[in-house]
Amino acid sequence: MARNVAQQERQEVKFREQCFLAGMLHDIGQLILAFGLHEEYSEVISRAKSQNVPVWQVEREFFGATHADVGAYLLALWGLPNPIIEAVAMHHQPTQCAVPEFSPAIAVHAADVFAHAFSGTNTEMPPPQIDTAHLTSLGLAERIEIWRASCQEMTET
Repeated sequence: MARNVAQQERQEVKFREQCFLAGMLHDIGQLILAFGLHEEYSEVISRAKSQNVPVWQVEREFFGATHADVGAYLLALWGLPNPIIEAVAMHHQPTQCAVPEFSPAIAVHAADVFAHAFSGTNTEMPPPQIDTAHLTSLGLAERIEIWRASCQEMTET
């Protein structure tokens, strides 16, 4: 879906492929935390559900870092390109991006929100929300529904 969002913005192939890879890897930090710290991560999930706050916020309180931070650190160790690392690191907080413009981080942020909405499962409580204020500040707010429709169409074919 992140690649699809980038395609809707008429980005070049390299940019779209960075979005694709970042989208595929954006939650790798959750795997690391869930498998490496199974009991602790189960507590994080329970706390997020009971308090109805995003998992990443409880991760920060509990571990001092989020799954996005952990995933981005791993990808940096692997030597992946900075736009991919930033997209993984900032997919919940795109306002923190270094460059205030459409980026792989924006594409992954939107795709993550859409994927949760279209899946019909409650894997995160509350489900992630698109940062409309930030997208408005970038002049992209009117593009959200175009991205959403395009991504939804992908899931129906």
